[in-house]
Amino acid sequence: MRRVWQGHRGGIGGPTFDSGTIEWLWVKPSMNRKTVELVITSESFAAWAAEGTSSLGGIGLRQIAGLHILCGEERSPDCDTEWAGSVATGLRPKALALHRCRPDDQRFVDRVGGYFAGLGCRVVADHVILGVPSVHDRLRGHLPTFDASIQTVAGQASGPGIVRRVVVPLWPETVASVFDLWYLLVERGLPFLVTLGRVERFAKDRWYLAMEFLENLAWHSATPLPERERYLGLRASMERGCPGVLDRTPRYVLVAGEQRVLDQAIEEGFVSPLPGSVPLSWRLRWRARPLKLDKLGGAFLGVAQLISLTSGGRERAQRGGRSLTSPRVLVIGWYGTETAGDKAILGGLLQGMLADLPGLRGSVASSLPFYTRQTLEELGLSNRFDVVPLSPKALKPLVQTYDLVLVGGGPLMDLVEMFDLLRILAHAWRHGLPTGLAGCGIGPAKWSLIRRVIGEMVARSSGTVVRDLASRDQLADWKVPVAGVQTGRDPALSYVGGMPDSRVGASGGRPTVGMAIRDWPWKFGRQLGRPLFEARRAQLVGLWANAADWCIEDLGGSVQLIPMLTLHIGGDDRWIQAEVVAAMRSSGSVMQHVSSYSAADIFGMISRSDLVVAMRYHSVLFSAAACVPFVAIDYTHGGKIAAFMKELGMSQWLLDLESLSGERLREVCHSLWEQRETVRAELEVRRPVLMEASLISSAMAVSLLREPPNA
Repeated sequence: MRRVWQGHRGGIGGPTFDSGTIEWLWVKPSMNRKTVELVITSESFAAWAAEGTSSLGGIGLRQIAGLHILCGEERSPDCDTEWAGSVATGLRPKALALHRCRPDDQRFVDRVGGYFAGLGCRVVADHVILGVPSVHDRLRGHLPTFDASIQTVAGQASGPGIVRRVVVPLWPETVASVFDLWYLLVERGLPFLVTLGRVERFAKDRWYLAMEFLENLAWHSATPLPERERYLGLRASMERGCPGVLDRTPRYVLVAGEQRVLDQAIEEGFVSPLPGSVPLSWRLRWRARPLKLDKLGGAFLGVAQLISLTSGGRERAQRGGRSLTSPRVLVIGWYGTETAGDKAILGGLLQGMLADLPGLRGSVASSLPFYTRQTLEELGLSNRFDVVPLSPKALKPLVQTYDLVLVGGGPLMDLVEMFDLLRILAHAWRHGLPTGLAGCGIGPAKWSLIRRVIGEMVARSSGTVVRDLASRDQLADWKVPVAGVQTGRDPALSYVGGMPDSRVGASGGRPTVGMAIRDWPWKFGRQLGRPLFEARRAQLVGLWANAADWCIEDLGGSVQLIPMLTLHIGGDDRWIQAEVVAAMRSSGSVMQHVSSYSAADIFGMISRSDLVVAMRYHSVLFSAAACVPFVAIDYTHGGKIAAFMKELGMSQWLLDLESLSGERLREVCHSLWEQRETVRAELEVRRPVLMEASLISSAMAVSLLREPPNA
């Protein structure tokens, strides 16, 4: 047990003793010494109950606030009605969890759980499932089969007051495919809890996958409130490098019974936290978060910053000397929420700068630091760039340690977080640091205040490169001076364009159609009104499912569903893609990618497709860079996707989601398939121009680092 608790508050200690069948006891010290939680095997519990022992090592039964009973690898022992005796009358836990239950443990669960439920105790019976059937049945060992466990939780009646639920331990072997099980449990409406197991076996990439999964779980609408807080806490402890197992409350945790068995069960993630009540503060906090009330303070400060800048308050300071051999850059933007395209933007900017400045070092500011650290690992740049929180307050004392502050790509649009970017940029400008907007898109921005924020960001930037002509025209329409604004291309193109398999082309044999589809956000369909938008949105799963079916049937090939985003912020693409698979007739010919992927992984999927239905902006760009014929689906009502297709000269392959029909999509895809070689050749011709323009942003940043101070 010393290994399990190592690194957590309080360490290990406490008395050991020998009392009948109870062989040993570990006490986990903490601040609260009045109550404890007890973990015991079902065999030891039955023997203890039969003995009628009234205390454990001097700890009275009334002090045991929570009870964990670990069922055996075989059927648990029977407990007749006389088992209660003096133990039952003295034991009054607030919560009881029966772990690793089996279908044939029904009698034990009903008798023991039913008794404590009758005392007002919250009782749960946990059934361990490791993954979808193929995964679970391969790894289950002594656990019941997948079907047996699911049937027990879903169909077998429990005793009164007993809640049956699924416990899903995240293992290194299962974390990459756990989304499939998550989707299944949510769709069936089965209660479940995720734990962490085999912690010491996690490699770094699987560690990041586990943190991302816990972050997504915490913010999913189907996750109960107590579990949301627990998942966020567990993810945060993983980020610090010390994930807790039973450390949910600041109480003692007592572990009693056979040490080897319990040690292994805790290590495997079979022993889950006890059910608890929901404090009012949690309820209020979770109601406030979707409204972004926590951002109001930053918004007020941002407005004050905007007023100060427009009124000419505080002059710009003179910049001091800097290192030309090892310059430092701070990149800010929408990192911490990055899609595969955002990862490629960061890779394109940093690699482009490193090509001219090999000694470059710096930081990336992120709203979710662990996620951006994963991105830097994927890009192979974690040894040169660290991650700092995207917080004006935290960055204020650090800004002067950099030689350049860069807003690195992404859209400047109607988001309250724009005020944070303005405050950081303005602070750097006032201290005489060069600042830049590198490869950003402009809009949509319907709020006049945000338009003013964008105008001030352009005015305070030493260099500005926008990613398309439409963005430059948008600035001009807002009366923002554009004389010094350069037009380039998205830096993501330079990153994926340099990959060795960037033009793999047709796969040969059976054709593969890639579908990079996403959900349709309300902010891009407001013009329809809420009732019509929701009706249209509800039709899309069926539309995509039919499209995938006829791609398979008409072309005699297969379909792969490509998730450009796997984080809850911005809409995890895997959910709608799973719904599409469930609605298909030919789901056996579909590959749904359900893990989390690097920009290189996603680009490889697109490159190995023969035709792509591209919905997210960067799926369109990746397809163009790979010279794969594609149909672009414009969900932005004439926004960035339409602008790119117009400038590319390929608007005939653009379809508007608002009016899209299955017949029209089928007609265009068939036409594109017939002309695929011609379209591929056209993309080959346009590709060098796109690649060259995508380097303009990093070249601008390098020029700012090389120019004399306050030039």
